[in-house]
Amino acid sequence: MRCALRKQVTELFRNAQHGPQIYPGFVTRSSLSADNPRAHGYAAGVSETPETGSGVGWSAHRSPHQLDDLDRAVLHELQLDGRRSFRDIARTIGASEATVRFRVNRLRENGVLQILGFVDPAALGYGVLSSLFVRVRPSATMTVVETIASWPEAMYVSSTVGRADLFVQIVCEDQESLFRLISERIGALDGVEGVETLMELKVHKAQYVYASLE
Repeated sequence: MRCALRKQVTELFRNAQHGPQIYPGFVTRSSLSADNPRAHGYAAGVSETPETGSGVGWSAHRSPHQLDDLDRAVLHELQLDGRRSFRDIARTIGASEATVRFRVNRLRENGVLQILGFVDPAALGYGVLSSLFVRVRPSATMTVVETIASWPEAMYVSSTVGRADLFVQIVCEDQESLFRLISERIGALDGVEGVETLMELKVHKAQYVYASLE
């Protein structure tokens, strides 16, 4: 009986990872479309996400994954420091290391959790951070979305309701690069009817630790 139980536990954790994975670099287009809302890339730690992977079409109103108190405790610790070991987290929340490892892996597999490193884009040479409000002909929306989302400068792309059809967050090396992107690339896309640009002068807050909702 004891040997059989030990075998089951071994199988359960055979493919478990030894600790949280840290993905260097700030949020890229593969995560912006489904993983990380409004990412500026100025913080380090954990991003709670409704869905993982690349692609377009994530709904902001997706039903959240059901979390229990232990899940929330693990997420809280990882948001404070995404590089903490399972052992340290287990000691803090009063659980076993194996339990924490299992919970983290399950949260990642279910698309609730993604761990990555955020880098200040200015340190990589990106001096301009802008938000674009793009008006698009309805029949061309998805084609435009897929095209813009494939660009390395596009950090965040979403469909909106109101004065614009798409919201796009862009990082560029300088104003000249931004000008060429808007006039030559976005302006050349079939279906784009107009672009309104907001240039950020200074980021006053960029937080990636979400308060727990009771």
